[in-house]
Amino acid sequence: MRGDKKNIEQKNVNKQDWWRHVLLKPNPLAIVICFLAIFYISSLNFAFDQDNASNKEGFVKIGKLLQPRFRPSAVVLNDGRIFIAGGFDENNHSLNTTEIFDPKTGKSIYGPNLGLNYFYIPLFLYLLNNGNVLIASSNSDDNQKIEIYNPTKNIIENSFDFKMKLISFKGYYKTYALPINNNEVLIIPEMYRLNNSLLYNIKKNNISKKYGKLFDDDFKEKFFKGKICPEHYVTKINNYFYLINPRDNIIKISDDFNNVEYKEIKDKNSGSHFVRAIFLKNKNIIVIFDHKSIYYFDVKNETYQKIINFGNNHYTNPFRSLFEKRNGNILFFEFCHPGPYEYIYEFDIEKKEIIPKNYHTPTRFSAIIQSDKGDIYSIGGEKCDYMNHHLSNKVYLLKQ
Repeated sequence: MRGDKKNIEQKNVNKQDWWRHVLLKPNPLAIVICFLAIFYISSLNFAFDQDNASNKEGFVKIGKLLQPRFRPSAVVLNDGRIFIAGGFDENNHSLNTTEIFDPKTGKSIYGPNLGLNYFYIPLFLYLLNNGNVLIASSNSDDNQKIEIYNPTKNIIENSFDFKMKLISFKGYYKTYALPINNNEVLIIPEMYRLNNSLLYNIKKNNISKKYGKLFDDDFKEKFFKGKICPEHYVTKINNYFYLINPRDNIIKISDDFNNVEYKEIKDKNSGSHFVRAIFLKNKNIIVIFDHKSIYYFDVKNETYQKIINFGNNHYTNPFRSLFEKRNGNILFFEFCHPGPYEYIYEFDIEKKEIIPKNYHTPTRFSAIIQSDKGDIYSIGGEKCDYMNHHLSNKVYLLKQ
């Protein structure tokens, strides 16, 4: 009996001191499994939530939205705050709410609700010269609406409704609003070319067709063989608008719309259409990307130069966003679906080479925008770990 009692007591001691056995006589297989588990969890934390990124460059969380939303639209206001509108909720229902996020405080306040109750596709926002925001929206019922948001009063000042099947304000290949002056905005339908453009008068709050030399039969015959996609690129340099046509040319239009020129890249034979472009003011060049090459267009001399050819490593995914870094290089985001985020690359202007970055966007389907000071923000979006999907209400700032 005494021997049995000692055995039972010894077993109890062994149960209580099991951890000493593990530490003193570790199992190599268990150590490997634990190490892999820790590494996997750490990699997920970096990949899907870079709130505490310690690297020199990367996205860091600076605040939260009032409402989680993916595919929102956003624009930086003149005072540095960010106006966010629309997007979709966790049930893929469109949102007609707006909010204003302040990067200085990390907090957001609600703005006015938008006129349409639902949207078929994301909104288009454009910051006007007077600091107000032009909001263009449409839905599957062919309802279109143009609204003017006043950030000082936090109200919608103007609202104009119209129905037209030729207009569709998309999120990635969208109709473009081109300000002609402080009072007139040309609405250019990306899918249906310049000859269907509308002129919106802010003071009169009405829309009319814009006719003239720009849209005569000779112009349409010469320039509209391929679609003009202003969202690929449009900018105003001096007294001219420059529009990139994916069919390998630039259309140069005087701001009085009385002079139109057609600039073709004659040495372009890659077979890949233009996808994005960006104007570098300090160098006075437009940098144009397609999936296989990069070109420089010298604005002053109006000459082209092929800078780099990607070769067999061309990019199959579209470049969703291009931004100029503070060091003068170009950041471009390669849209990746159904991946969990967007890959980021940097084009070195001086070395003329592309460098993959060691970070990426925190989410997918976020609004990625840049302020006049060069700050780049990622707003909202969707987090995905291949098993779970949930919306983000976070705002991130890219450390440069």
